[in-house]
Amino acid sequence: MALFNFLRPKPLQRLAFEQYAALADHARHPAFYTEYRVPDTLGGRFDLLALHLTLLQRQIRIDGDDELAEALNKVFLADMDRGIREQGVGDVGVAKRVKTMTHGYLGRLLAYTEALEQPGDALLQEAVLRNVYACGEGDRADAETVAAAQRLCAYIRRAVTALAGADLRKTACPPFPQP
Repeated sequence: MALFNFLRPKPLQRLAFEQYAALADHARHPAFYTEYRVPDTLGGRFDLLALHLTLLQRQIRIDGDDELAEALNKVFLADMDRGIREQGVGDVGVAKRVKTMTHGYLGRLLAYTEALEQPGDALLQEAVLRNVYACGEGDRADAETVAAAQRLCAYIRRAVTALAGADLRKTACPPFPQP
């Protein structure tokens, strides 16, 4: 019986998995690809996953729950590993790709976290344009892309507010607003 207890996920691991699954499902909402014009590509889906994970991790860190944050990071890394393996990448290439994706996520985490600490949406919109819409420095986004980025920034602010009011240790489904 002790072996089965060893194999059974701990409550915190289960919570992190359930939260990650819920945010990943939410990040695939069709409105992100229509109303918000996020490219429906592997990169676009990764950007929405990274954005939602960042928002959840930011609130978990504000709440001071380092254990849940770490458990969520482990689930994310396991999902990236699994996804890369499903694409047929061999063992040698998996670690390199996971490392690249992790660096991409950490860069987004830093950019979005810093932007959310600033008043107004100028820095947030810049981060969204750069990451989600691939508008690098010197690139000028067209009016439709800028409008979509502004809508996404408004969604991000609503999500920050919704997450701030939640007890994330007690909910398997983080309260992200409808897009």
